[in-house]
Amino acid sequence: MSRPSIVTALIAAFSFVVPAGAQVRQYTPPGGAANEAAGRKEALEQAVEEARWHAGPVRLDPAFWISDLSYVDNGEEGADADVTARAGLGLRAYLPVGSKTTVAAFALPEYVWWKERADERRLNQRFGVGSFTYFNRLSVEVTAERLEDFDYATAEVLQRVTARNERLSVMLELPLLRKMALFAAGSDASFESLAEGDALDDFYSDLNRQDLAYRGGVRYYPTEKFHLGAGVGHSETDFAEEAADRSNSGDFWYAEVGYERPKLGIGLSYQQNELAGEPGSSFGVFDGATGSVRIAWRPRERFGARVYASRALAYSLLVASDTAYVDERFGAGLNLGIGHRLGLDFFAETGSLAYEAELGGSDRVDDVDSYGAGLTVELGHRFNLRVGYRRTEISSGAGLPARELDEIQGSLGFGFSGNSGTWY
Repeated sequence: MSRPSIVTALIAAFSFVVPAGAQVRQYTPPGGAANEAAGRKEALEQAVEEARWHAGPVRLDPAFWISDLSYVDNGEEGADADVTARAGLGLRAYLPVGSKTTVAAFALPEYVWWKERADERRLNQRFGVGSFTYFNRLSVEVTAERLEDFDYATAEVLQRVTARNERLSVMLELPLLRKMALFAAGSDASFESLAEGDALDDFYSDLNRQDLAYRGGVRYYPTEKFHLGAGVGHSETDFAEEAADRSNSGDFWYAEVGYERPKLGIGLSYQQNELAGEPGSSFGVFDGATGSVRIAWRPRERFGARVYASRALAYSLLVASDTAYVDERFGAGLNLGIGHRLGLDFFAETGSLAYEAELGGSDRVDDVDSYGAGLTVELGHRFNLRVGYRRTEISSGAGLPARELDEIQGSLGFGFSGNSGTWY
């Protein structure tokens, strides 16, 4: 069985979700998540409790960091290796309102530095505000964010650029019966490339777009830590005037399972999509599945293992005749604790970028392989140091040159988790 079919078979066999969302995930970072919070409610409660400063009822938590200090070599002819880093300083604020609601905000700007690529040095804005209410099984979340993040815009091109992501999200879960609840969620988001230089700007601006998605369904809770769910939804994507038009819309149905225990966590997803291009759009038809599987096992406090798989739709930049591709990944990882302050993480994964004729593609398949390792050192007083290495290899199925990326990474931070989840 080929690697893409292994991933598809695994997802189809489980066919469930951690809540289904919009169909497109433009970039899938290698490695899966080494550590994940049990849930937003628990993570938010912990963040409020551990906030360093109190100003009356307001909890304030400062953060500063030097992250992604990286030596980057993508192996392209004529492209020299370079050194880059991010440095940031900011604040999170939490205001408990009664015992069930927390109003939260963050301002975490950061500076992106390149040693040679001076025109890509910039100060990125990162801020947001939200309200979170949790009462028994009643949940209401309303968030608004503006994140200018320095990351890969697409898995096809192994080059980091800054992009602005703005999002307004609403989520509601309402108890229906003793073990059932109604669930509804919606988001309105935009993507805008902030890549500098005429060539880069013209290239990445083809991804500029507005995404609207909403969904609703039911959830069943056999136990407090285990739930099943299913529902339907709709999504619409409108590309900006300067972008290659791949505007599309359509419906989907989804199913989900979530299970979280101290030694075992399972998130299984399946989403069946029916998308079609709008008049004048180059987007064809996507009548297929997306989803994810993640199983994390932690038999001891200092040892954990995970397996994961995902299948997502993404918009293409690499070849003019391809409008979109299906990104499939399958991988595994290990976490090892050494003493009380050192942690090692290893991962290896394989997958593919499949350009399908129904999406206006060339029916080619590019194989993707990634592996890496990282060492985290807890320095005390919420300081942490991380160093790591990651390699990604993409071999083309259409006679295009292979792409390779080597990254040697390091970060030092206080009150900073290193991810884009900026609420806690």
